[in-house]
Amino acid sequence: MVGRHHGFIALLKKEVPGILALNDRLFGQLCKENDEEINRLLLHTEVRWLPKRTCLTRFSNLFNSVLEFREEKDVALRDRVLQFKMDVAYMTNLFTKFNGINLQLQGKELNLIITKSVLSAFLKRLTLWKQNFGRNEFSQFSILSDMHKSSEIPFDETQAYCQHLESLHKDFSERFKDSLSLEVPQWVMNPFMNIETAELLFGIWKLLIQKTTKTPPFAEVAFSKEGLNVFKRRTQKK
Repeated sequence: MVGRHHGFIALLKKEVPGILALNDRLFGQLCKENDEEINRLLLHTEVRWLPKRTCLTRFSNLFNSVLEFREEKDVALRDRVLQFKMDVAYMTNLFTKFNGINLQLQGKELNLIITKSVLSAFLKRLTLWKQNFGRNEFSQFSILSDMHKSSEIPFDETQAYCQHLESLHKDFSERFKDSLSLEVPQWVMNPFMNIETAELLFGIWKLLIQKTTKTPPFAEVAFSKEGLNVFKRRTQKK
């Protein structure tokens, strides 16, 4: 990446001589004048050790300063970058969520049950985000939501994001189908819930018998003691 002859920096210096040193200083000075919390973008080797979410977040935070800097150097490029402002906001929020999923799928205590739970929850969120985007609701995407408050996001952009979320859902479902198809008994997921659930269902069952049937009261006792098959034979005879 930083090779003397074929690396990125070498090619960049060849195409745009002197861009790194001079422009980096000028951009840093501009950020200070704009009271930015950070004063430079992430370049070359730093990018290799950071997730895409970090790089996009840095770029998104400095987006207006980048536009101002390019306006003095290359207006055409500045206008072109401005066209992708919403896309940058969308991808920044999305990669932040990817980073959260990535962290959940790490650690010594990770197992197949946790993996399935995390992936299933993420797929449900993808569906929810798509539905919300269709209603012009972007609350789960903070940067995009702030942009929507100041200026309405075009319908074409919203549809493109919906299609992208749908394609992500299909890709994740196919890529992790083995983990998602894993059958996990309910008592494994929550071993302390079944007793209360059983008691609740039994109470509902008793209430339904009393409210929706004309069976005499003794039939309930007979059913609970003798079982379904014996209960059916006795009631059919009567």
